[in-house]
Amino acid sequence: MFTVPKPFCHADERLALLQIKESFVINNSASSSPDAYPKTESWKPEEENGDCCSWEGVECDDITGHVITLDLGSSYLHGSINSSSSLFRLVHLEWLNLSDNVFNSFEIPSSEVRGTLSKLTSLDLSNCDLRGGFPTGIFDQLPTLQYLNLNSNQKLTGSLPDIQSNHALLELDLANTSLYGELPESIGNFKSLEHLDIWNCHFSGKVPHSLALTLDLSYNNFYGEIPSFLANLTQLAYLSLATNNFVPGTLSWLGSLTNIDYLDLTNTSLTGNIPSSLRNLTKITKLYFKANNLSGQIPPWIGNLTELNEIKFQGNILSGSIPESIFKLENLELLELQLNRLSGILKLGSFLEMKKLYRLQLSGNYLSLHTDASFNGTPPKFKLLGLASCNLSEFPSFLRSQDELEFLELSSNKIHGQIPNWFWNVGTETLRIYLNQNQLHGRIPRSLVHCTELEVLNLGNNRINDSFPYWLGTLPKLRVLILRANKLHGVIGKSQANSDFSRLQIIDLSDNSLRGKLPSQYFSIWNAMKVANTNHSSLYMNANTSTQSREYLWSDYYNYEVTLTNKGIDLKYKNVPDVLSAIDFSSNEFEGEIPETIGNLKLIRMLNLSNNNLIGHITSSLGEISELESLDLSGNKLSGRIPPELAKLNFLEKFNVSYNNLEGPIPREAQFNTFDSDSFKGNSRLCGKPLSEYCGNLVALPPTLLAPQEDEGIGSVLKFDRKIVLIGYGVGLITGMPLHC
Repeated sequence: MFTVPKPFCHADERLALLQIKESFVINNSASSSPDAYPKTESWKPEEENGDCCSWEGVECDDITGHVITLDLGSSYLHGSINSSSSLFRLVHLEWLNLSDNVFNSFEIPSSEVRGTLSKLTSLDLSNCDLRGGFPTGIFDQLPTLQYLNLNSNQKLTGSLPDIQSNHALLELDLANTSLYGELPESIGNFKSLEHLDIWNCHFSGKVPHSLALTLDLSYNNFYGEIPSFLANLTQLAYLSLATNNFVPGTLSWLGSLTNIDYLDLTNTSLTGNIPSSLRNLTKITKLYFKANNLSGQIPPWIGNLTELNEIKFQGNILSGSIPESIFKLENLELLELQLNRLSGILKLGSFLEMKKLYRLQLSGNYLSLHTDASFNGTPPKFKLLGLASCNLSEFPSFLRSQDELEFLELSSNKIHGQIPNWFWNVGTETLRIYLNQNQLHGRIPRSLVHCTELEVLNLGNNRINDSFPYWLGTLPKLRVLILRANKLHGVIGKSQANSDFSRLQIIDLSDNSLRGKLPSQYFSIWNAMKVANTNHSSLYMNANTSTQSREYLWSDYYNYEVTLTNKGIDLKYKNVPDVLSAIDFSSNEFEGEIPETIGNLKLIRMLNLSNNNLIGHITSSLGEISELESLDLSGNKLSGRIPPELAKLNFLEKFNVSYNNLEGPIPREAQFNTFDSDSFKGNSRLCGKPLSEYCGNLVALPPTLLAPQEDEGIGSVLKFDRKIVLIGYGVGLITGMPLHC
């Protein structure tokens, strides 16, 4: 017995590979994968007789020695591929992976050299920073292509070309690009197409009649009714039409898709009851109808779909009780019903008997959950548990055993008393807990000082009786601190170190009993309110609620929302800008002057110091907070004139200095011309528009400029009964306190 030695690669192909190497530069920022490495560095030109078939990323045919596979994915390559590239001299190539590099363009040779890659069956150009239009001729000149991946090229624009003749393509992935226009009807010329993914593109128009067995049209701009001809695709196993501009229509045809396994109609303008035709889908495992206008009850027959392992019905107007049949779904792993109008009394133990369930969201309904002390079984290991607004009166005891929990939502319940000591041992090190709007009392747990990953702490609207938690200043990632409407008392005092609260952007201590002077030293060191952090990848503040199951990864980020209520008028940020800063110290017992140092916090957009005992002049340094949108200093004992420097605040929308001891003319420049008399009432010595009091000769007098020694410590207060309320934005997140312990 002897083995036939494998042939060496051909000299012309080795030369082509070396020329390909020389056409690119190695740039460590060109690939994002943690497994990236420069594969072409092993290609050595000095090895004249070397076998290029042994080079990294190169595979040759065992018999002919021709290069048939080239895998340069995640290789730190940067450059362009034009029609004269040596790549097209590898005429026997069957499989080509160039993903996760930076190629500004990819040009296929023109028709005179047609067929240079005529054997290519797989081409992966995903995440390559391709720009411009769809690569021309890619279907005509690659006739054997079966797999094409252009995913995650967000600067790839233009429309999908017409398909001129029958083509062998099986899978086409265009997700997360900027391609637009209508899908051509000629897409039906892909006679063997099984998978089409155009998630998060800009396609519009009506859906073509001829489509694939795996069909993802989500996150586009398709309109009209959801096409009933999809009923003809009886072999369809995967269908996602999520987040388009469809209009309500009948879905009775869904019952024809008896082979479907995955159905996602999220945010598709569905109305009426859950379609009864779904009862025929006995093979379905994942059913997503979230963010629609479905009404009526969850039908009892849903318990007959025994293969179901994921149900997402959140964000509808479903009412009535949760059917008992749902507890018979033995394979159910994920159940999300939050933000509906479901009602009724449920035993928590019914959910605890579902052994595979590890993600349960019931928040934001009208349910009453009864904790069952008699339950003595072994509950499932939850990763996510949302029980906000479920009329709970105590911490469920089964939580003691939940050591895999990553997200726990217990806000807006009736949980009273102190937080039990065992509670701080629940979950993983990165557990996020939401406890606000309960009836908790006692002190803020000192164990929070060990939660070094904590970004948001919301214990608002409880009965916490404590002093200001200065010791939280050591937390390196804390960005939002909400302690409003509790029983905090005492003085804030001085910082312990210059690094205290260095990342803090939003602080709400309103409606407490704090006293003493405003914390001028903290105003000097709250650096995140001075200079924007450019390292964040998101434009908005969010909570990462991503979880991973045995088979799937959910990347969920819920954007926070800030709402300020000014005497019934809401100033609302549905997506809180990542650079947003806000301070609300209203309705306390602060005294003294407003520190001039507050003017250093140039990123503040909302400042509320109302309903305190502040004295002195309004500091002109407030005019340096150029982003300020809302300023409330009402209900204090401030005196002197309104500084003309405040007229420089071009973004100021809400302004209130009512019920102080201010005097002199009201500035009449810029935004001050938009404020009504309510902003100034209760100051008997103020004059000028919009008040009825005439200033007389005072109008012609130059403004009174305060000497430096008079300015120091002078501040202004913002107050309109405005409260900062931090709530989760997105399906499934209610106001709360995320902990990362």
